[in-house]
Amino acid sequence: MQHGNNVSHLHAGTLPPSRIPRTCNSRVFCSSRRKQACEQHFAEELLLGDKVSVGWWSLQLLLLLVLLLQSLDCCHTKTIDYEALEKAWEAGDDEQELRTEGDEHYRQLGDKNEKVAKALGPQMIFVTMNNRHSEPLPDIASRWKEMLWNGGVEVNIYEVADSKLLVGLQKGIFVDDVRRFLDEQHEVREYEWNGDTYTNRPRHKKKRTEKFRTKESDTGAKNSKRTKGSQAKRNYPRRKPTQTEFAATRSNDEL
Repeated sequence: MQHGNNVSHLHAGTLPPSRIPRTCNSRVFCSSRRKQACEQHFAEELLLGDKVSVGWWSLQLLLLLVLLLQSLDCCHTKTIDYEALEKAWEAGDDEQELRTEGDEHYRQLGDKNEKVAKALGPQMIFVTMNNRHSEPLPDIASRWKEMLWNGGVEVNIYEVADSKLLVGLQKGIFVDDVRRFLDEQHEVREYEWNGDTYTNRPRHKKKRTEKFRTKESDTGAKNSKRTKGSQAKRNYPRRKPTQTEFAATRSNDEL
């Protein structure tokens, strides 16, 4: 406690009353040396405290800097090359094992017919009519449009020439339905779709020939039955009369 008081008095530039030299010069010299030693010790303690505080603050700043750098690294992470990673994982595997359901689906879509793929968008069909049609083309166009509308297919039909109609539809997925409808119309001679020309004449001829063939086969079967019956009648032997029949006829004649 006394030392602490001495230090405080030294810091203030004065000495306690008990330490003030009176008569002896040696005592004055000792007190001055002690004063210098105390001041030096106090200065060293202050310097050491400053060093400790500076070191502590520098450590805190260093920790804050490390945390800041980590947060920046998290925000700006390095982009990962997923393609290279997948190639590294897929190395050595078979192609069939690596094929997914999506790849198989795209492969099936690629194998489909090109015409079917093109039919998904808007389509146009140019229809050439027969010269024998008596109904005006606008009436035919309105009638066809109504019939297709009732069948669930929305089309627009325009007259582009004296005997030619243009059938346009926005949803090309219904192009097959329109083609089947045109094949059933007797006024149609041919129609052009997707760069190809289709005619329904062979179809009608085929139906007519089949109809005639069925009629001929029916008449031929009937005639064959008739001829077989007549031949059977002709070939059947006549039965000869027996003696009892002769006797019966004879008795009747006598009576």
